[in-house]
Amino acid sequence: MNQSTPRSLLELSRDAFASTHALEREWLVTNGLGGFASGTVAQANTRRYHGLLVASLKPPVERVLMVAKLDAVAYYRGAHSELGANEFADGTLAPRGFKRLAAFRLDGTIPVWTYQLGDALLEQRIWMAQGRNTTYVTFTLHGGTEPLDLELTPLCTYRDYHSHARGGWQLAVEPGPRGCRIVAFEGARPFTLDIERGEFIAGGDWYWGFHHRVEAERGLDTQEDLFRPGVFRARLAAGETLAFVASAESEAAEPAAAALDRERRRQQALLEPLLASTPDWIRQLTLAADQFIVARADAQGARSGVP
Repeated sequence: MNQSTPRSLLELSRDAFASTHALEREWLVTNGLGGFASGTVAQANTRRYHGLLVASLKPPVERVLMVAKLDAVAYYRGAHSELGANEFADGTLAPRGFKRLAAFRLDGTIPVWTYQLGDALLEQRIWMAQGRNTTYVTFTLHGGTEPLDLELTPLCTYRDYHSHARGGWQLAVEPGPRGCRIVAFEGARPFTLDIERGEFIAGGDWYWGFHHRVEAERGLDTQEDLFRPGVFRARLAAGETLAFVASAESEAAEPAAAALDRERRRQQALLEPLLASTPDWIRQLTLAADQFIVARADAQGARSGVP
């Protein structure tokens, strides 16, 4: 292949994310079925449509938000750094992990965050498997003189993506060795949360009063509550990668390394028909346009259209 996927055509300057401007910059990845993951560079959700796993249960419709976000805390050389962000109904914005961002860019269409943690860099990626309601989040440690411990907190719900949901009901959580299976209520599509190594510590709890500022600007309701089924913990040495996987599929997800390679090759194939002289911005636009093409299920449930 003689044409490369644009890996840093979109790279934000530090003043675009070192302040609350990071709440105004948004990212999107899709799965070709109508499902998607989206959010802000700050990793605080500002719309009801932001979420880590928005599954399309009847492609390309019946979009259900299952996992709203994944909050990460890094423990390194005696210090802990909260990398996420949340805005609450009382006006609190905490934590402010975007202040630790050293860089944000796109790897093709895959958003990449790079956090500066002392003498180490922690790189985070998010993408979806094409044709699957499955989202991957990876963390890779670059440099550093000591191992880094990660704690990941998934925040979940089960709602139509046009609505908000308030908490208080009991989601069924079935713990496994490295994750859990969640059934929000009778008749709901089960979904799973797993890491490829490390441990899952079960502990159900509700987090209350998340605020979506863009919904306020639209004059709509702004609040929802999110459920924490437990936390994930793992240790990274320099050069190692940890993968978190959220999926509404019944089959086991492909390992993250293979899934990332598959997605990069898929994006590369989209660009191959373009001339070598094609400007980078057209290459990026080609990849962006592909995210809005979906396959529709026929009456028998088989998927047709663009794969």
